[in-house]
Amino acid sequence: MKADLTSPKHSGMHILMDKQFAGGDLRELLQAGKALRYGMRGRDRAVIRLFVDDPPSSELRDEALTIHTGVLQVPTGGLMFAGANWQDGVYPQAGQTTVPPGSYAVEAWETSPDELDRLVGADLADRFGGQVELAQRLGVIVGLLFFFALFGSPFVGGLFASWMHGGFAMALLGGLGSVLTGYGLVALAGIVIRPVELARADLLLRYQRQWPPVVVSLTSDAGAQGPGIADLGA
Repeated sequence: MKADLTSPKHSGMHILMDKQFAGGDLRELLQAGKALRYGMRGRDRAVIRLFVDDPPSSELRDEALTIHTGVLQVPTGGLMFAGANWQDGVYPQAGQTTVPPGSYAVEAWETSPDELDRLVGADLADRFGGQVELAQRLGVIVGLLFFFALFGSPFVGGLFASWMHGGFAMALLGGLGSVLTGYGLVALAGIVIRPVELARADLLLRYQRQWPPVVVSLTSDAGAQGPGIADLGA
């Protein structure tokens, strides 16, 4: 059996588990072999390619960065793949599939991201041309403007008050003006950045289904015991 599971919630951590355990403490579940944790380097949706008693191809195994091993208990057969955090557990939005109930030995790995990055980058360049590079540069500028709007406004307000020979009211007016100017420029930059970032996210998800960033292989093993995989990814 082979299936692709998408965790639809943007998150820095995603969990594969039997849906029976959805309300449990994640650390305890990982220690008991009842969950697999995939930690991302950012916050995004995630896609895994799941193989159940069906060995992955040698091509996918050759792309493995590091192969992690562990155990996964699936008592009901209802698997879910969802974003999560340590405090609240798993989010309700989840990719789901059904597998034979039982205990599984697990091998899981990330594949090399080079091909994925190349495909996404090529499609973005075809669609947006020079706007891609412009969006990257504006992203840096937006960060600086946001920092300035938050922390530079008191300084600007003081200078404005001094220049206008005013007091607190002039300082407040100058500070407010700098904040509004900063946020206005951020909004204008977003007109260029947002379409590119939305397209990047959609392309990434599309190509992840063709070139899975994470492969999870489950092999039935009635005697499987031990912890789950907690260190896949970041």
